[in-house]
Amino acid sequence: MLTYILIGWIFKTVVEIVFLPITYRVIDKMKQVEKVDAYDDKTNFTPFSVDLK
Repeated sequence: MLTYILIGWIFKTVVEIVFLPITYRVIDKMKQVEKVDAYDDKTNFTPFSVDLK
């Protein structure tokens, strides 16, 4: 069973690596067509920050 788990993990990892450049191009094209490229600049996600207002 561990062999099947390892083969499955390797296969899925290789597929992700192969399709990564295609995915980046598709997402970039979608952002250009929709004219949306949202960034959350004013949000601080760290749990260790202290807001002293």
